Amino acid sequence: MPTERAMFGPWRPDLEPAERITRFRAMAALAAVFTGGHPIVRELLDAEQDPGAADRSLAMLEAYPLWCAVACSRPMRRSIGR
Repeated sequence: MPTERAMFGPWRPDLEPAERITRFRAMAALAAVFTGGHPIVRELLDAEQDPGAADRSLAMLEAYPLWCAVACSRPMRRSIGR
């Protein structure tokens, strides 16, 4: 598992295996919705069984530009408010 920088979500070291899998699946679902199929989705799903994929998915998440994530979610927020 990743280092101290990843003390959230499925990377927390104190999680039971079932909870870790659930969190990876939830993050993969959100990533699929908000990114439209970015490779991080596959890494998050693979991370359920592969610690290397868990590390790669965290690196991809950290590299994903925040401004893009915010820009991609704006149309959804507008449509919800109508």
